[in-house]
Amino acid sequence: MPNQSIIEEELASSIDKARKQVTILFTDIVDSSRYWDRFGDIKGRMMVDRHNRLVFPVIKKFHGRVVKTIGDGLMAEFRRPNDALNAAIGIQQILNKMRDADRSFHAKVRIGLHTGIAIVEKNDVYGDAVNVAKRVESFGSANEIYLSENTAALVSERKHSFHKKGSFIPKGKREPITVYRCRWNEYRDLTRGLKLNTDFPLDSREKGDIVAYVAIGVLFCTVIFLVYLRYLLAATDILNLDLSTQIVLLNPWLIFQRYSFVTWFGVAAFLAMVLALMWMRTIPYLILRILKGTAGFGLGFALVYVPISYFNVGFGANYSQEIAKTEQQYLRVPYSIADQVVDASLPPKNIYAFFEWDLIVPVASDSVLEHKIRYQIHKDKIEVQDPVVAGVWRKANLSMQKPGAFYFRLLDLCALCLGLMGFISGFLNFSIVPR
Repeated sequence: MPNQSIIEEELASSIDKARKQVTILFTDIVDSSRYWDRFGDIKGRMMVDRHNRLVFPVIKKFHGRVVKTIGDGLMAEFRRPNDALNAAIGIQQILNKMRDADRSFHAKVRIGLHTGIAIVEKNDVYGDAVNVAKRVESFGSANEIYLSENTAALVSERKHSFHKKGSFIPKGKREPITVYRCRWNEYRDLTRGLKLNTDFPLDSREKGDIVAYVAIGVLFCTVIFLVYLRYLLAATDILNLDLSTQIVLLNPWLIFQRYSFVTWFGVAAFLAMVLALMWMRTIPYLILRILKGTAGFGLGFALVYVPISYFNVGFGANYSQEIAKTEQQYLRVPYSIADQVVDASLPPKNIYAFFEWDLIVPVASDSVLEHKIRYQIHKDKIEVQDPVVAGVWRKANLSMQKPGAFYFRLLDLCALCLGLMGFISGFLNFSIVPR
């Protein structure tokens, strides 16, 4: 079978390329079976999860990779023996700190290290080095670190607290391997910067969830501002805003025209957030709940607002029914004549004017502004389209010809109520997947 031989040759070549020298680290929680039998499955699983959430950041700090969890222990691989030894010391130190801080935490581990050639794949590591490392780990007792002579010989020549404990002959080998015990309690604290608190350790999947929650939250806040807040803030007397400020508030895209640096600031803030998220190791649990709740609010709001506003889905009710409206009225002004009819300081036109052609401005019902606009529309032969959209997100009886108030409708009340239910559901139903 020539095809089969070709496949085998390619496979063998691929496996050979994956062979690398690595240091394998195994941990095992001592007497975990007794703990599970005494306290039950739930408590036992929670103990293992707490162990993992303490140990994972230590392994990451010293440039290791958690290959897999194995029952009540784990396997990790390191490219450098020094990193593996430091991680082992850090694991014992942070577990000891947690036992001192919380008397209900009883997890004690033994750790084994061995350096050798292994087949390193994306989701697993194979080879004799893995088997030997597991045998080295089995030599130890609670709160101990054992390493093979290979690893002991490859760590840097600085003074180490090693003590020879014995030797064994690995299965299929003739030469024995000497095993050393590391007296980790004689080392300085290697866990500095790692906190023992209720913060939630993050992995790549959880960081992806946070990005999604933040994106939905930012979109939701933008929509709420454009649909409601800009009209309400411009209408309130408490802020006592002048006309120029009100116009910028009603047309936030003018900020990019007036302050060009805002664009670059926004880009820089976005990149800073991405970098911060990449380096972030933990996040307060309450913040995660709030982020998911905010995402739930946005989704709940959209489920009502979008189909009724944009697809005319009525659900058998008159959702346009008016509940309240502002005394302040608004008028749309074509951007091309805004500087002729609006007695306010407007930024010069630039590329951002492309995104919206009309300004929304506050007017009094007896204002002459609407007459000026009608005159300019007729004089410049400006086409007035129907239906008219106030801003980007909201349809209202607001046009270039006639002022209109801001209406709070039954639709808005239903959308906000369902959004609030979505927030409560997201906040309360946030769940943590055990590691």
